[in-house]
Amino acid sequence: MQTTEKTPFVFFQGKTPFNPEKPSLLFIHGAGLDGRFWKLQMEGLYPAANCFAITLPGRGASPLPACSSVADQASHIAAFLDHMKIEKPFICGISMGGAIVLNLLAENSACFSGGIIINSGARLRVNPGIFEMVEKDFKNFKDLQIQLSISPSTPADTIKPLLDAASIDNPDTITKDFRACDGFDIMDRLHRITAPVLILTASDDQLSPVKYGHYLKEHISGSLMECIEGAGHLSPLETPEAVNQAILHFISSPE
Repeated sequence: MQTTEKTPFVFFQGKTPFNPEKPSLLFIHGAGLDGRFWKLQMEGLYPAANCFAITLPGRGASPLPACSSVADQASHIAAFLDHMKIEKPFICGISMGGAIVLNLLAENSACFSGGIIINSGARLRVNPGIFEMVEKDFKNFKDLQIQLSISPSTPADTIKPLLDAASIDNPDTITKDFRACDGFDIMDRLHRITAPVLILTASDDQLSPVKYGHYLKEHISGSLMECIEGAGHLSPLETPEAVNQAILHFISSPE
């Protein structure tokens, strides 16, 4: 994990030096996670793109408090891109990260080569019981999280080490993440998105079902949609090859 000198930005960078001839690809994690979530994508895609995986405020080495809205999270991403002078990147986000991508694209599509929305939606309501569980029974919340987030066909013992490595144990930050999700609603602004968009859903996603992806497809002009079979909400960890191949094809295709 890296921080840029005298800045609040915490991020991972691909294995090779920045190459202006390659597309740039920024990954944005979901609620309760950090940039390490994208380890398998960073390893699989760095030969084809300048890869960055940012960690949002309120976790790890970040000196900033967690954001309580998707709009504030998006502002942090925009400031990072400006600081790093990354022009016209592709941005990829899962769940809450997908909401951030949608917000950024709706505000200024011209700044981006395209967006990849993974297992997310135009509105993300959170069950009130989740907030109570995070506050009063954090251990059971963590156990329930993995049960609900993977496909029945995915062995939990293969995913748990990867998820644990990218998970945070700060209930206050996790609560703010879920508050940001719960307050997110971009349904009336999807028509403003003009950048190319790839929507990745997962056949066994219980948290952001495939119908969320269909709604995005219907309301974002020219968007593409692909369903990853045999995966749940954590498809980038469950089926990394399929997810990486879909991303690679999208960022390599001419507009």
